[in-house]
Amino acid sequence: MALRLRRVGGRWLQTLKGGGQILAGLHQRFEWEVPVPSAQLDFSGLDEAVWGEHLPAALRENLKPVFITDFYRSSRLLDWQGAIIEVCLITAW
Repeated sequence: MALRLRRVGGRWLQTLKGGGQILAGLHQRFEWEVPVPSAQLDFSGLDEAVWGEHLPAALRENLKPVFITDFYRSSRLLDWQGAIIEVCLITAW
């Protein structure tokens, strides 16, 4: 599981990722993303059934940042042969 807090424009998003499978070399994982009011973890925006199953309350209380990244992400949507593809360019500071 991974828990991420990031700023997109002027808003904050918290994302819980994990589980899933690898099929034909592509990762297919579960991902839940909710807006949060600030740069602080907030577990109220997602159904407790999801949090309880994937990140129990006892574990949430002990969470601490492991690392921080600082980069700029630019993304574009590409319409190619009937598929919409997101292309991202990431620049580290």
